[in-house]
Amino acid sequence: MDYTLVYESSLYEMNIVFISITIVALCMLLYFTFSMKRRRERIISFFMILFIFFILYGEIEKKVVSNNIQNIINLNTFLTLEGEVRELYIMPKSGHKKESFKVDNEYFEISYTGNYPKKKTLYYTLTKNREGPITHNGQKVKIYYLNINGENKIIKMWLENE
Repeated sequence: MDYTLVYESSLYEMNIVFISITIVALCMLLYFTFSMKRRRERIISFFMILFIFFILYGEIEKKVVSNNIQNIINLNTFLTLEGEVRELYIMPKSGHKKESFKVDNEYFEISYTGNYPKKKTLYYTLTKNREGPITHNGQKVKIYYLNINGENKIIKMWLENE
């Protein structure tokens, strides 16, 4: 069978400039917090510091997950299947629901995350109404995926050439 690659996971790259600026802002905020005399200003600074820590944690967490997926890909420990799309449920154009389908009795649920075909994401998130390649039952696909907390996440997908 002849397939065309229609989706490939993109690994997250940390923005070093953003991280550097955030750390400098955090250091300055810490310095000013300890030099402030009024309690109200310290409380506001504390919440700003907490917010910056959450931003940094989110960036680091994305990079850790991305590195784990890269290791899975490098070690070929992902799951694979090949077959026809069945039980396709197309998400309405208005959104608010998830698109889903099965291939060889493996269930995949797709949640549109505001991306578009040329934008790379960690997992497959394109729906039919957002220019995704899965458009109808019977399409033959080859999928590399991970099972994360009971959910199948597509990291690479091909469609059979018609």
